[in-house]
Amino acid sequence: MNCVNFAIALLLECFFQYRNRGKRMLMDDMVLENYAEYFILATFFWLLVNCANNCFHAWYYVPMGKKFNMQEENKRFALYAAFAQLVPLWVILCYSTTPAGTPAIKHYLFIPIGATLGLGFICLLVTSVGLQRLKNSYYDCFEIRRRLVLEGRIEELCKFVPVSGRKVNKVIYMFKYTVPLFLVMGIIWTVMAVTYYTTYELPIFYDILFGFQGILMFIIFVCMPRPWDTIKEWFISKNYCVWMCHTDPVDEQT
Repeated sequence: MNCVNFAIALLLECFFQYRNRGKRMLMDDMVLENYAEYFILATFFWLLVNCANNCFHAWYYVPMGKKFNMQEENKRFALYAAFAQLVPLWVILCYSTTPAGTPAIKHYLFIPIGATLGLGFICLLVTSVGLQRLKNSYYDCFEIRRRLVLEGRIEELCKFVPVSGRKVNKVIYMFKYTVPLFLVMGIIWTVMAVTYYTTYELPIFYDILFGFQGILMFIIFVCMPRPWDTIKEWFISKNYCVWMCHTDPVDEQT
């Protein structure tokens, strides 16, 4: 959902710039600008959701040995989506214009972005601590079980059930792709906020950075091996573009 919201925001921003020929804000385009800002805010709220979800998995889902349940996953996703899509909508509707109907100072944009970045940073710190604790627990349990086997105390193995290594690796992977995305989005938008509150203008150069941010999101969420493998599996299962996704096995030479 990060990619979807950001792609829509980027398309609206490009159309906005084309229509205004690089001029920043015309009254006739206020609604279009608000649409773009809504999707930008939604992107940051989804980033916060990703950080919180990593924290949830590192501290609760994996340590408690929870089993995959599609119904629970759907409910959690619906809760995430309601938060990430409806809160930005409420912010834009309530605070993007003054009582006179003119564009408001962009506190409504940068304050929520700052709040999501601050909360997301806290979630990442808590997740890193939880991951370290999770990895230590996994390796400690593995070592205890190994020693019990060597000593022939097989009956005691049931007392030391390890967490799933596959799930631990999944949380590590989610954490690793969230951190660079968080850093890039945080740095770019912090600089944009400082520039805006200094000059009350956002130079066109920042739209170029905006585009580079979109490229990074595409690389992280689509081009990295696991997301791309998931996409290929879906295309193959639906028999779509199989000629593009199918990879012939390489014959081993003896």
